[in-house]
Amino acid sequence: MKLYRRQRNLRAAEGVAPEQIWAGALDEETAFWRSWFATKGSEWPDDYRFRLDPESQIQEQITKYLDGIGHSVRILDVGAGPLTFVGKRWSGHDLNLTAVDALADKYDALLAEFEITPPVRTRNCDSEKLTQVFDENSFEVAYALNTLDHSYEPIRAIRQMLAVVRPGGIVLLQHYPNEAENEAYSGLHQWNFDWIDGDCVLWRPGKSWQLGKEFAGQATVSGSKADGVVTTVITKATPGASAVG
Repeated sequence: MKLYRRQRNLRAAEGVAPEQIWAGALDEETAFWRSWFATKGSEWPDDYRFRLDPESQIQEQITKYLDGIGHSVRILDVGAGPLTFVGKRWSGHDLNLTAVDALADKYDALLAEFEITPPVRTRNCDSEKLTQVFDENSFEVAYALNTLDHSYEPIRAIRQMLAVVRPGGIVLLQHYPNEAENEAYSGLHQWNFDWIDGDCVLWRPGKSWQLGKEFAGQATVSGSKADGVVTTVITKATPGASAVG
């Protein structure tokens, strides 16, 4: 049965436009979040409470990659969903958090339906179109958690994230490994992240990128696959510096 689903859902290999695949799965994504709100987090009640807490501290899984980033930190959470996962405070730092998602208008309707005021409201913006909303070099950090494997053009989204962070800034990606494979390319799951031979590989059948090679000269790429997560740290080159992936 799983093999059948994979053949049926791998529409990209049949020439279907990525945007069409993505758009066809949006109702499913909205339904998930409606259920999540209705049940106050479903099987993740702690996550529900954390996202709504305006005093929540930013997670160590994020900050441990931000050594030397500075006191004042502007973070862009890309594909944040209706309530950003990122903590709202960082002891010893002046943290300014911005969240964006292509479905923000739909999420605003859900927030109104459940009478919820978010501590950080998600703004409407496709991950692939960040520079249409934000100036280049606007943030110290651009973050994506389990979202770019859902996007219609993830390599473009990563380029956009790199564009909006300042020189020396960081694009931090954290994704489950090979999630599209694991989910049989169902719904929004159309792309895979993996860490192979010292580089992050973004792929699906018939198409792949090695991020270290893709951004050579523009940024350095480091990371790992550990504890069931592929973490990729892309540090934007500073003028006059040599960036080697």
